[in-house]
Amino acid sequence: MNLKESIKRILREETDIPLKIRRRILPKLIENAFQTALDDNTLLKTKPGSMLHKASFITFANFVIDDMVEYIEDQINMDGNSYYYGNDDAYIEEVRNPLLKHYGDRIKKRYDDIVRGDVFESVLEEETNPIVRKLFRRGGADKFNEIFESGLEAIANRYIKNKDKWYSMTLKTFRESVIPFVIVDLCTTYEDVCTSGDFYEQTLDFLMNNYSDRIKEKWEEINNINESVLKENRKSKETISDLVKEFGLSETSSMVGLPISQIVKISKHPINPGIANEILIENMIKGNIIDNYKEFIIHASSNGVFYWETNTRTGHFSNDRVEQITVAATPFWDGVDYTPVEIDWFTLYDKDMVNVIYSVGGEGDYFSKFTHQTNFETVEELNDWYNEVYLPGVYDIIMNKLLPKLYRRVDFELNPR
Repeated sequence: MNLKESIKRILREETDIPLKIRRRILPKLIENAFQTALDDNTLLKTKPGSMLHKASFITFANFVIDDMVEYIEDQINMDGNSYYYGNDDAYIEEVRNPLLKHYGDRIKKRYDDIVRGDVFESVLEEETNPIVRKLFRRGGADKFNEIFESGLEAIANRYIKNKDKWYSMTLKTFRESVIPFVIVDLCTTYEDVCTSGDFYEQTLDFLMNNYSDRIKEKWEEINNINESVLKENRKSKETISDLVKEFGLSETSSMVGLPISQIVKISKHPINPGIANEILIENMIKGNIIDNYKEFIIHASSNGVFYWETNTRTGHFSNDRVEQITVAATPFWDGVDYTPVEIDWFTLYDKDMVNVIYSVGGEGDYFSKFTHQTNFETVEELNDWYNEVYLPGVYDIIMNKLLPKLYRRVDFELNPR
């Protein structure tokens, strides 16, 4: 095949390279331009303090493409026109976007390798997790990620094949299935490292801190499949909406094995205070909503009470005193149209939390009614309310209304005049 035919073939096959570049430049020059631009920008991406060091993928990719076009223009005069310095909109539409489409996958691979390398280096420098450091040194970040993804897919497929488990799966149970499975695979792959006494605890800690978002992403993907399959496969007389109308939300949830929040989503049932209370309790127990705010840990008891708990130093007492605070703040408790916020128990300890200096129960003396929105159109709106209104609102009442009142009592009884 002669040169002319070769160029024609390139023009036919590589149609996503901009026409005005393909017509003027041999493929080898285009490839050289790409490699040079990619390598130059990789150096900047990995150099701390450079303009690209913390750049997103699209920023990195645009720099590569721009430098690639500039390189080409240095090698050949394209009819005296400068496509790199030409009209911005035209350049992006006619040159940058087609080149990004053609080279995007290769640029993304280099970018991901750099990011993984950053993770790899940070793990190697982290002195508090020697087990994970050993694992990364043995196989690198790529191998670690490969084992994790393999375990994630295996558990996801197991749930998908077993519909009973699939319908009742929560984010918490999914996470608790994935992480031990991955740890077993890591232990099998690196048997000598696995013999270390703290292998499970340190690997568990690393996976929880670095892979929770990826697990949640997979869980949500399965949930979306779950909803669509369920809606497609049920006969018309047994649709979720019909079941809700006949049996109610709670009974329908039990019958089909789906959480109440999913039933509400599918049936588009309006959310009143009573339903909001059920959804939030369900999601708190299953670990699907935020369970901490500032210094407080939040959890739901077996009877559906939301407790805010903390061991802290608020600054009211001296630094050798620790305050143990428990507050009950259940949104829409028992279906009411507000949130009752009440200090349940307060204990003042010495700095080692061994000796009790003062302790008192709330006994209804430290109570406030938090009024707010009461009805919601979607579960997403309810979740936004929980994050943006409930959490900061309850915290403000605790810190600025209830505790100051309680402190006056503690101060008086510890230092009576």
